[in-house]
Amino acid sequence: MARALLRSMCVLGLLLCPAASFAQARIWGEVGHQTVRMGDGQGQDGRGYGAGLDLTLGEGSTRRGGLVLALGDEMRAGHDVKYMDNLTFVDLNVRVKRVTFGPGVNFVFIDRPDALDSRCQLSGTALQQFQQNIAALGTTPTCVNYVIGTRGMGAISGLAPSGNIRVRFGPRGRGFIQARLIVFSSSTAKVEDKRSPPSTLYPDLDQAWDGRVSAGYRFGHTFVRVTYAAREFTFLRQFSNNNDMFNESERQFTVGAGLAF
Repeated sequence: MARALLRSMCVLGLLLCPAASFAQARIWGEVGHQTVRMGDGQGQDGRGYGAGLDLTLGEGSTRRGGLVLALGDEMRAGHDVKYMDNLTFVDLNVRVKRVTFGPGVNFVFIDRPDALDSRCQLSGTALQQFQQNIAALGTTPTCVNYVIGTRGMGAISGLAPSGNIRVRFGPRGRGFIQARLIVFSSSTAKVEDKRSPPSTLYPDLDQAWDGRVSAGYRFGHTFVRVTYAAREFTFLRQFSNNNDMFNESERQFTVGAGLAF
């Protein structure tokens, strides 16, 4: 379903956008600081990284405006906090002079690291009883290490709609400010176990959003940019999420540079 919708957006954009008049590709990399906080109070701070590429078709169709198709991929990761997320997007926008805006479709994959949970620190009779209870349910436990007590947070993946806006400023529109807001729902995004066989004891997603704001300036075929990204995930109080440990809040600020073609 996700691939079909993304493909449909691409085909529609290619039919409607006067792509031959203008096409622009960009690639960039960033480095900065990130903060991750879990719902039970755990948290880490450390270095964060970002990288991406995009292709815009129809940006210069007319001076006054037109339809613009944008598609690309963006990756964000942490060094001290071992996580990675990947965002693939297709936007079908309207440009009015120096302002471009419109809806988009996004496919998101977020690989989350294991988290400490004292409820998973088991041994002896307690561990045997726990394993027997899990076996009776016919599934795999979300606990991954019984010695130090860690629980697998799983990977979040799914399709999500978004809205975006981009404003150009300065001589020849070399400066830009852009923002994207992605809203997730439990019907299109879910938590999946990275192990095999997978566990069925992960809580369902309640609500979530992902917002990213970038600003930059272009110098010929190079540009500089800064990005602030924020994300909130809230899960239902099911299974082992009765203490909200699956809930997550992330903030990342990065600075970088890239090439435009």
